[in-house]
Amino acid sequence: RIYIDHEGRENANTWKPHTIVPTAPTMGEARTFVDLIKHVANGNPEAATGIKRIFTKYAYLHINPSARIRHATLLIGPVEGCGKSTIMCAIPTALFGSANVRIVENKELSSDFNGYVQGARILVFPELWLGSWRDAQTQANNLKPLITEDYIPVVKKGKDGRIVENFTTIFASSNHADAAVFGNYDRRYDVTMTDAPPMSTELAERVYGLINGRPGALLWLILRLF
Repeated sequence: RIYIDHEGRENANTWKPHTIVPTAPTMGEARTFVDLIKHVANGNPEAATGIKRIFTKYAYLHINPSARIRHATLLIGPVEGCGKSTIMCAIPTALFGSANVRIVENKELSSDFNGYVQGARILVFPELWLGSWRDAQTQANNLKPLITEDYIPVVKKGKDGRIVENFTTIFASSNHADAAVFGNYDRRYDVTMTDAPPMSTELAERVYGLINGRPGALLWLILRLF
């Protein structure tokens, strides 16, 4: 329960070990997983590659529990209910546990207080949109240290600020093509675009049956395939 940071200091470990273990899936479960990828990619090879890259990151974080990914991963598509939040929110919560995954609302990102960053292994922004150009520039600057810095300031409401080691990896989904502002050579974001339609009720039931009922099989598929 104690870890040593980069400067040799002892710290209480806020990581909560998750109990899910890889479990061999059935053929039907494997087909459901593939169907999810195919649906969200919607026939676009570039989108399919991006989605597979997202699952590769989940596999990496599972295998390396003390590591973090130094860029934010965005999945953007104009259609609600197409599976973006399923991939970017429901799946990491199932794999890593709600104690390690923090869902962040836009109003929290806009706040002067950022206590939400402490103790979370993964930060998920389920409907990221940084507003007008001016607001977006400000919020992009707020996100920058969470993505790139080894240590980050944490300010909780009514508490003095403190500096903590940054173990956070950011994933986000959005319906807005202008969800974030970045320059031509900005390496802080890995963006995948999808034009997928809404998921059918039949596919959604199969996918969430796998996520909620057999997360070990889902973890096995992600670890083996990516």
